[in-house]
Amino acid sequence: VGPSPAVDAVAVLSADVRADGLVGYPGLARTVAGVAWARALDRPLVLSVVRDEGYADAPGSEADQRRLAASGGVARVYFVDSVYATRDEAVREAALARRMGWRRLLVVTSPAHSRRACAAYERAGLAVACAPAPSREYTADGPHALGGPRERLAALGDWLYETVAWAAYRSRGWV
Repeated sequence: VGPSPAVDAVAVLSADVRADGLVGYPGLARTVAGVAWARALDRPLVLSVVRDEGYADAPGSEADQRRLAASGGVARVYFVDSVYATRDEAVREAALARRMGWRRLLVVTSPAHSRRACAAYERAGLAVACAPAPSREYTADGPHALGGPRERLAALGDWLYETVAWAAYRSRGWV
């Protein structure tokens, strides 16, 4: 948790959910960072519920996210349900923000995803501050950045994905 931005709520972008309803590893890293921000800033936490599309009867991520927020001492938690893309989150959370009277959100996601995510939220009509969650897949800076082939390959994958996704979002007018 860094300097305190002036925000009304902390929004954590989803990543994935396992068939048993537990938040997958990338989403867990984001949620832990978002919980820390919400607690430090004493702001509500907004979480996106995702569902495993491979199983019609699989639970969504809400129960696990609720447990994670409670374990971090965050009591004010809001959910937007059934999101499948960053744009879904941005549009639904912008609607929630309007209903709640919030003007600015702290958007927490992975470092590689922050640029596109924050642009999508701004396009949806929100003022944002971006707070990338620490990457747990590779070290992005410092003396040991991208320290081995696995880290370099993971970083390259993120860069390629975000480059293509940025182009797609831009062509659709979503950023």
